[in-house]
Amino acid sequence: KNSQSVKKLEDENQKLKETLSETTSALNTSKMTENKIEALEGKLADKQEELAKKDAEIKAKSEELETYKVKHSEDKKKIADMESNFKKIHVELGMLKKEYDELDLERQQDKQVNQTVDSMRVELTGSIKEVTSLRQELKAKTTSEDSLKKDLAKLQDALKEKTAEKQKAVEKEVTARKQV
Repeated sequence: KNSQSVKKLEDENQKLKETLSETTSALNTSKMTENKIEALEGKLADKQEELAKKDAEIKAKSEELETYKVKHSEDKKKIADMESNFKKIHVELGMLKKEYDELDLERQQDKQVNQTVDSMRVELTGSIKEVTSLRQELKAKTTSEDSLKKDLAKLQDALKEKTAEKQKAVEKEVTARKQV
């Protein structure tokens, strides 16, 4: 029975270690996601700055178009190129915004995971303390059981001696009665 209890405690301890390993892995994943979000936020700021510059360039070129009608065909091509770039940047900005939103959602989910990890860590700590307490209790009971076994062996030896003495006394009495 004691070995079953010890085996059960060892199994629980192994499960707790596995859970702790999983929670540590989840925490590392969360940190990596936060680093990615920070990098994307930097890229987003750069793209927004670039977009603002391109907007300013388009406005300047539009004013030049009115002023320099002679260069109309050349300027029209430049504007078309700039508009194309603007659209590409706008599409990239849209994709970055979508990625940012997705990463923000992941960050929120990671935050929830971290809260769960923290509560699991507290629960695991409590369970580990309980397992330690149960081990100490089991050790004390094992020591007590060994002591009781020794006492029982002494009592059995004493009983055997008393029984042997009584058996001899009965045999003497039976022998004495036979002689009478």
